Amino acid sequence: CTELHVRTDLYVLTHVVSNLLSNARKFTHSGSVVLALTAARDGLLVFTVADTGTGLPSHVADSVFQQEVATGDLRGTGLGLPSCALFCKVAGGYCRLKSTRPHLDDGTNGFTEFEFAVRGSVVRADVDDAVSIDLAA
Repeated sequence: CTELHVRTDLYVLTHVVSNLLSNARKFTHSGSVVLALTAARDGLLVFTVADTGTGLPSHVADSVFQQEVATGDLRGTGLGLPSCALFCKVAGGYCRLKSTRPHLDDGTNGFTEFEFAVRGSVVRADVDDAVSIDLAA
């Protein structure tokens, strides 16, 4: 179990991480879902959420941050990713689809990787007002 303590907007970070991990789990029937802090620079915390799920078809990938874009799955409203992008922007960062490949009929696995950034910094583990993220969850 790896714990990371950061100072940032807890509401924004929780919303974005919860949404991206929920989507990744929803579309990954086997394989992995990984949340990682990939950089902490220029006052931004940069994270990725990657999965080995079904991937996104190009017609969905091109418009995934627009409101109410359907992914072909009836378990969501289509508002999660647009809200992530908006929250990240308001928090001084961004949210983008870094890469994706749809699962192919020939058995080639799909994957999706989102990258997002929010204003913040990594702090020492003993700071009381830091946000704690369990990366093993």
